[in-house]
Amino acid sequence: CFKACINCSRGFKVFGKTGSAENSHGESHAWFLGWAEYYDKNYSIVVLVENGGSGGTIAAPIARQVFSQIINYNDMAAR
Repeated sequence: CFKACINCSRGFKVFGKTGSAENSHGESHAWFLGWAEYYDKNYSIVVLVENGGSGGTIAAPIARQVFSQIINYNDMAAR
């Protein structure tokens, strides 16, 4: 399990695990499973990219984009 920060100064903490699943028909499937804490809210995400290869290279950046949108949405809603 790892812990990373996206905008840590604003209280967004991400926890998760990356991986790949072997695929006998081609490239491995890339995956990321994670959750985040942002103020009083909790978010979870699963990203699975068929034939994507590495979870850290392919799936985790997709999750980062989703979490970044959550930050932007919450910041706009707070205004």
